[in-house]
Amino acid sequence: MKLNMFFLNSLAIKKYEAHQEPFKHFTFKKFFSPSLLKEIDFFFNQNYFIPLPHPDALQEDGTSSREYVILSEQKEFSGSELEKFIKDKLTTPKNLGLINKLCDPSVNLAQDNYDLCTILYKDQNDYFIKPHRDSTDKIVTMMVYFDFEKNLPTNIGTEFYKGHKGGTFELIRRNDFIHNTGFGFARSEKSWHGVSPVVIPKGTTRKSIAFTFFKKGEFLN
Repeated sequence: MKLNMFFLNSLAIKKYEAHQEPFKHFTFKKFFSPSLLKEIDFFFNQNYFIPLPHPDALQEDGTSSREYVILSEQKEFSGSELEKFIKDKLTTPKNLGLINKLCDPSVNLAQDNYDLCTILYKDQNDYFIKPHRDSTDKIVTMMVYFDFEKNLPTNIGTEFYKGHKGGTFELIRRNDFIHNTGFGFARSEKSWHGVSPVVIPKGTTRKSIAFTFFKKGEFLN
């Protein structure tokens, strides 16, 4: 069945696939328009990124292999095309309803029950993060990949695992790291995911944006 153009134009997620294993999630392509991609590239070239003090990202010399910025707290974000996209498409009732449908059945995003955090990440060579489910203050996370220079391998995407007794994990899916594609899932007892050590050319970074829906009032608490 074809969706009418009015309905499509009110959605952020248009070209998607739904997946059931190892937990319910969805993937999507061609997420941002060319003008939005240009603006996001501008954001990535600003000097407000700070090191992420996560244990998995810390290097032997004390530096971090991941830098980040909470974009929604930066002055450049206010009045931006991205801010308008979030308001007019990503968080519309129809798009939230689609996210609910594509995620775990317990998810019920509505206009007044979440806080949305928008974060940009830049990862260096050797960045990795062990399998984890995310903290319980998160409801849904969506992530979009960027390869503006088209020089990164595709095998550095986020991995989804099935957890087994004894703390072992079985790799079920690795998302291809392809420009302007991404994934989304709800935090659950089964949402094990991580990133194997990243191997990328010298002088490049693995860039992404995360839209994380937190439980109302629990972000950074």
